Amino acid sequence: MAHLAAIFKKRDKSSNVHVIRELPASEFAGFEKCWADFQILRERYTLLHILDKNFMQLDSFTKSLEGGKQINAGGVLAELNNHFMNYLSSGYSLRQHLETFIKRDYGRDSVHPAKFQQFLELLEKASFEYAFLQDFRNFVQHCGFPVGSARLTHEERGRTLAVTYSKASLLESYKGWKKCNLQNRPESVLDLLAIVGKAHRVTRQEFSGLIYAVYGTNLNRIDSCFVGFQKEAADVNPNAVARIILSMSGDSSVGQLQLQDIPRNAFSELGLSRAKTS
Repeated sequence: MAHLAAIFKKRDKSSNVHVIRELPASEFAGFEKCWADFQILRERYTLLHILDKNFMQLDSFTKSLEGGKQINAGGVLAELNNHFMNYLSSGYSLRQHLETFIKRDYGRDSVHPAKFQQFLELLEKASFEYAFLQDFRNFVQHCGFPVGSARLTHEERGRTLAVTYSKASLLESYKGWKKCNLQNRPESVLDLLAIVGKAHRVTRQEFSGLIYAVYGTNLNRIDSCFVGFQKEAADVNPNAVARIILSMSGDSSVGQLQLQDIPRNAFSELGLSRAKTS
């Protein structure tokens, strides 16, 4: 039988495992269902977290250039291209992997794949920046590097980095700008940093909502299950964390335990916030 335990450090800094109670089969089955659903939800959100990480790396690098740190002029362009390519690749993976997951989890003939395609089409119509990056990713894959021009301007107030691409060059090199309708845009030069910044904000918000709608409708129940166990552990010791003991061997002084983690805050682990209630 599974048991609920509280794990905490004693005054001598040694670890203590306090068995709280045995879990009835029905309660443990409920936990296993919550845990399995949470794992799936966490995997889906990981796609978005990878995109976010690549954006932060790009943003951090550009800010380091503007901040006046020592610059290896020969390596800046290669590093910029690397960060842009990583970001575009993770953006593509977010779309493609999520589509694959939805088809596998719900079936190709279910309503979910069709709704996902509608979601993408609406997002591309609503956000030029998002649509541009989808076409731009294909351009980069087939035609060239993402950075057309990079210029670091020195001014009295500091440095300013501009990463751009000529619209005429893009249209000449690649004909597949169908999502963003680039040929009809008024810009003659595309500000790539501004485009990525705007597209990323939209992507994080919209895809987070989509993942929640498809996979997270029972997140409140999952969180309530986990929080309840953590509260029982905190009642034993304020610094304790709750764990499920799946198996025990040996005696109380010498033995082996197989432990199952219990998230302390399901929302936080997913990069979400609990909805505020009045």
